[in-house]
This record gives sequence, C-alpha cells and structure tokens, in this order.
Amino acid sequence: MNPDGTPIVSVEPPKADEPPAWAQAIIDQNADMATRLAAFEEKLPSPVIEEPAAPQYEEVWTPKSWSDVDARAEEKAKSIVEQTLAEQAASLKAEQDAQTAAANEIDSMLDNQVNELIKTNALPAITDENNPNDPGKLAQRELYGFALSLGTADLKTSHTVLDNLHKAGKQYDFVKGEIVDKNPASLGAQSPVGSSSSGASGAGPAKMDYKTLHGQSLDQLASRFMSN
Repeated sequence: MNPDGTPIVSVEPPKADEPPAWAQAIIDQNADMATRLAAFEEKLPSPVIEEPAAPQYEEVWTPKSWSDVDARAEEKAKSIVEQTLAEQAASLKAEQDAQTAAANEIDSMLDNQVNELIKTNALPAITDENNPNDPGKLAQRELYGFALSLGTADLKTSHTVLDNLHKAGKQYDFVKGEIVDKNPASLGAQSPVGSSSSGASGAGPAKMDYKTLHGQSLDQLASRFMSN
C-alpha cells in the first residue's frame, strides 16, 4: 500500500531487445514505408546509359619508298592547284555577272531615255533597221555620238544642247567627230532632232578616245554609237 492508501502497481520494465513504446509507435505508423518506396521505384524509368562512341583514328600514311613520297606530293600539289583554279573561276564568274548586270542596267537607262524622246517627238523612231539612212537611225547616231563627245550618258540633256545647235544652223558630224555647219546635203541633214529655244555655235569638243571610256557608263554609249 502507498502512504495514501492506494495499492502499489508494479510496471514491468521493457525488455532489453525491445524499443521504447514511443519508438515502437513511430515504427508501427510507418510500417508500410518500405513497401511504398519499392512500388515508387518500380514506376521510375530505367536510366539509359549510352556507351561512348569508339574513337576514330585517322589512318597514318606510311610511305614505302621515295616514289610514294613523290606521288603523295604530286597529289597534294594537284589538289591545291585544282582548288585554286576553282576559286578563281568562281570569282571570275561573280565578277562577270556583276559586270553584265551593270551593263544591262545602263542599256536599260539609255533605252528609257531614247523612248522618252521618241514619245515626245523629239526624236524620230526607227522604221527600217536595215536602212542605214533611216531618219531614226541617223538621228540616234548623231545623238549618241554627240553625247559620247561630251563624255556623258545623259541623252536627254545632250539632246537639248544638240537641239539648240540645230536651231543655230549647226549639227554634230559623227563621222568627223565635231560640230559643223548644217548642210542640207550632209549626213546630219537627215537626222532631225527637233527644235526649241535659241541656238549655240562654236567648234565642238574633240572626239573622245574610246579607251578613255572603257569600264565606265559610257562604254555602252560608245558601243551603240559605233554599231549604228
């Protein structure tokens, strides 16, 4: 009996190989943890392990004789020459394409100017390409030659100056390459270029050498003047 009269209750101590009661409670609550972890691991995808690629080794060239060395050197030199020639051909083609595009642009510019002059009746149109004395051909050749002598591809401005010369009784002799008095019997008399304001007189500029115009915008103009 306890002093207060309550009976003495004996508490049996836990066995040495058993965990305390509080620890056992935690173990009981998580008894299925191992099962749940195992199920989770089964759902995870298996890692894919890629094997490293086998290293590639460049084949080592081993000459067996001096003739092999000479052949190898000749092969290398030939390859270099072929590559150089191919690069030069590509560069040349690109340059030629650029020159062709520039020439086409200039030709189009000249054609547009002539067409505008024809539309305004400032220049007669060519009616017979096979007739060297066609008024349109003569007029255009005089205009091309005069513009070339001025060193310009501006046909419209050249026409204005030439028109004033005609009013003053002058014309451009594209055979001599100079401005001469207008003669009804001369070649220039067959090349009307219209008429407008007051005239101009005086000797024309010296005929320009075609070589000085090479590669410039007047290249096409010179070609047209010489072919008409």
